[in-house]
Amino acid sequence: MMLRYTEILPTRNRSFVINEGVNNIAYKCPRCHVMYKFFIPDDTEYLVEVLEKKRGGVGLYLPPKDVWEKENKEIKKRLGDLGYM
Repeated sequence: MMLRYTEILPTRNRSFVINEGVNNIAYKCPRCHVMYKFFIPDDTEYLVEVLEKKRGGVGLYLPPKDVWEKENKEIKKRLGDLGYM
């Protein structure tokens, strides 16, 4: 499983019925392309601390570009095999 993204929402969000912040984490299988998403409720103070100290205030983390490029080559090959390119 490869990390696709993580997103920290430190305060209560309308999408969730909880009063805490949420850490959204998504993983994707590079072979079968199944995607799993986890919505992990956590203490607001902790999530704000992670945002400030570890991420420089940026809530969304994406893997480096070279990780995405490897997968793009595989996707292009699969689409070509299906006759799309």
